[in-house]
Amino acid sequence: MQPADDWTAMVDLIERVMGDEDLLPSVISGVRATVREVAVLPPSDIAGHTRALLTAATRALADRRGPTEAELSFVEELGVTRARQGVAIEAVLGAIHVAERAIWARAREVARAEGVSAERMLDARELYDDWADAVRGRLISAHRATKALVDPRPGGRDAAILRRLLQGGSAAALA
Repeated sequence: MQPADDWTAMVDLIERVMGDEDLLPSVISGVRATVREVAVLPPSDIAGHTRALLTAATRALADRRGPTEAELSFVEELGVTRARQGVAIEAVLGAIHVAERAIWARAREVARAEGVSAERMLDARELYDDWADAVRGRLISAHRATKALVDPRPGGRDAAILRRLLQGGSAAALA
């Protein structure tokens, strides 16, 4: 078992990576270039959700815990939002995956320079993966539930379009 201040160094490292002014724009650019379905969303929308997920994940790592109900509620809202925007769950998960890879790659780069051990990085990554699994489960459930309401399957497509029009949607938004 490694000393507690080794964990503190890990948390400091993650906070430094998260505070890197170049990281978020780079991540957003990578996500938009890689996941075409997300590229239509405003960069500020993607950045806001990415920043919120990063903050929640950092807090969870610092406290060495799984997601809180508040974090899961936020993720649920993200799933609902993306479903209503017509973004497939596969694209949402793909965007998150691209962002995760870029962020963890940066953390590994900085870790070497900061003297954070590979073992501690692995511990943090395993904890993050546990947190992310719970988050993904809630995201998928919320997205699917919303998608079922917004875009019912057999024979219900016309009813879904009519419902959206009656709620103030436009033909352009439906296209």
